[in-house]
Amino acid sequence: MQRYQTEDEHRKAMRAKINKTIKRGRRRKRIIRRLKKAVPGICIGVFIAGMGAWCIAAPLPDPDDYEPYRFQAENGQWYTQEEYEQMSRERDAYHQREREEAEKEAQMIRDYQEQYQKDQEAEWKLYQEQTRTGLIHSMDFDASDAYLLEKIAMAEAESEDTEGKALVMLVVLNRVWDARFPDTIEEVIMQDGAFTPVSNGRYDKVEPDADCMKAMELITVEHWDESQGALYFEKASDESTWHSRNLQKLFTHGAHAFYTEKE
Repeated sequence: MQRYQTEDEHRKAMRAKINKTIKRGRRRKRIIRRLKKAVPGICIGVFIAGMGAWCIAAPLPDPDDYEPYRFQAENGQWYTQEEYEQMSRERDAYHQREREEAEKEAQMIRDYQEQYQKDQEAEWKLYQEQTRTGLIHSMDFDASDAYLLEKIAMAEAESEDTEGKALVMLVVLNRVWDARFPDTIEEVIMQDGAFTPVSNGRYDKVEPDADCMKAMELITVEHWDESQGALYFEKASDESTWHSRNLQKLFTHGAHAFYTEKE
């Protein structure tokens, strides 16, 4: 700040400053008066014209420039309505694909299990057939066993044809193979109550004829087996019997009806 030597110098300086300000104000007023005389209303006209020009020249706001409204969804993300709807459609489509793929896999597993079960049953059936056929075809019995088969065929089916006698022999062989019966031909034939001729003594009295030997040859040489796995037989009748009530009938040949266990 400027400092003065005397009070008079300070007063003179302040007076000069005031005079300068007054002169500047008077000069401004004179200029304004002259302008008003030369062009009346110039200030107002210029202002109005300028505002009109600005209104005409200024562009209208573009709706695309506005940021769309966003909200926070349940997953914590922020979406516009359009983005949320698109996300929802994609999510639903994804879940639908997942359900379809899961159902397809489940169906594949069910199909595999079903096929596996069928394969196991087919293998077991084949094994049973091969085992039973092997017992017959491989001649897993000696001459004495063959003689016993011929005797039981003679005792049970003397009046039957060759195939009828062979079917009686096959019933014995089927029992040998089945776990519910004894393991040898002699034990099956001699089992208590298994065959009536054994119980009443006829079995011990008969001797095989030529047709019984032919029936044995039909089984061992020609590998004939139409027994369907039969385990029982009885005299064919229309009357109700223990066999017909408790067993599954397979077929009738000659005077005999043949049965197996019910499943």
